[in-house]
Amino acid sequence: MRVYYEFTRRVFRRNAVYKAEYFIGLLNALIGLFIAVAIWSAAYGDSDVIGSITKEQMVTSAVIGMLIRTMMSMDEYLFDHKIRTGELAVDLLKPY
Repeated sequence: MRVYYEFTRRVFRRNAVYKAEYFIGLLNALIGLFIAVAIWSAAYGDSDVIGSITKEQMVTSAVIGMLIRTMMSMDEYLFDHKIRTGELAVDLLKPY
C-alpha cells in the first residue's frame, strides 16, 4: 500500500510542477502584452494618429503579433513534452 501512496505522491508533484510552468508562461505572455501596449501608448502620447496609423490600429497589431508568436511557438512545447516523458527516445528508435 505504501508503494501506491509513494507513486501517487510523485505523480502529483510532477504534474504540479508542469501546471506551475504553464501558469508562469501564461503570466509571462500577459506581461509581454501589457508591455507592448504600454510602449505603443507611450509612443503615441496624446496623439491619436501618427502618419496614417491610429493608436488603436497599432495596439491591435501588437496583440495580433503576440497571438501569432504564441501559435507559432506551440511546436516547442510538443518537443519539450516528448523530452520529459521519454517519447523522443522512442521516436528516434522508429525506423521511418
